[in-house]
Amino acid sequence: MDIDTEFKQFPTPELETLVGTIDKEQLQVDALAQITRDTELLPALIELIEDVKSGRISVQEFGNHAGPLRRKISRIKQNLVANIDGLEETNDDRQFQINEFKSGIEKKKYVKARFTPAKFY
Repeated sequence: MDIDTEFKQFPTPELETLVGTIDKEQLQVDALAQITRDTELLPALIELIEDVKSGRISVQEFGNHAGPLRRKISRIKQNLVANIDGLEETNDDRQFQINEFKSGIEKKKYVKARFTPAKFY
């Protein structure tokens, strides 16, 4: 029996959340891979190195001719940052979320302890 069939037979909120998280992370990885493929960074770098090796540009001029390469790297950095969740949150927002989670965990522990049957030996 494959995982999808098992998941559909016995879905739980925790499993649904986990599967949703994995799908979301995979979409982010796919987006990042697409960004790097679209920029064609390696061919531009190889062309620049070949120009230096062949003598078309001097080593001293390398920095001047690296402008297009720098723009591509800058564009990659901007796209990568745009695709990462949570970067727009402040530290205070993140700390508030952490405290909310901790509070929820403590409440669940209290309820569980309250309704756990006593063990008699």
